[in-house]
Amino acid sequence: MGDHRLIAAVTATLRHILEVAVGEVGSDARVRVGSASGQGSTPEVCVRLVRAVPNEAFRTADLPRRSAAGELIARPQTALDLYYLLAFDGDPESLLPERLLGACVSRLEARPVVGADVVAAAIQEAAAEGVELEGCGLETLRFVPAPGFGDETAGLRAAFSEGRAPLALTYRCTVLLPLEAAPRSGPPSPG
Repeated sequence: MGDHRLIAAVTATLRHILEVAVGEVGSDARVRVGSASGQGSTPEVCVRLVRAVPNEAFRTADLPRRSAAGELIARPQTALDLYYLLAFDGDPESLLPERLLGACVSRLEARPVVGADVVAAAIQEAAAEGVELEGCGLETLRFVPAPGFGDETAGLRAAFSEGRAPLALTYRCTVLLPLEAAPRSGPPSPG
């Protein structure tokens, strides 16, 4: 069973995957969680969770399941679509933002379903940084390209109005979160 740290574990896993991809570019670029500076002086890929919305396909997944005797056999859960904005920054003369984008997209597309081994490595990496995600229940993920949201793109452009806006791309990941509150026990009363 997962817990409230699942979303943080998804972010840590995405950062971990992108760090591997950035390492293949052979630059001194880094991956960080947060907003891009837009200065071009620091080669980086910035990962930012920009939106979380209920997943329509899993709307009924929040219904608890019970045995014929009314005993709870599955806790309710909710599904969220997490939208991540990936921003690529660096020296435009060397086409570093484009190379970083290409490496990251290649890595995410080559292995869109992320297995437990990669999740475990990301959780271990987060623990080394003092972020405890062990036991959160995250096992597998799938990242898919998503159309950018107009308001995030406009906000990104406005944030860099004095500088240049970085190259950006949006990815979506759906995660199931178990709900904390246990439903009432017993079968529903006839009404």
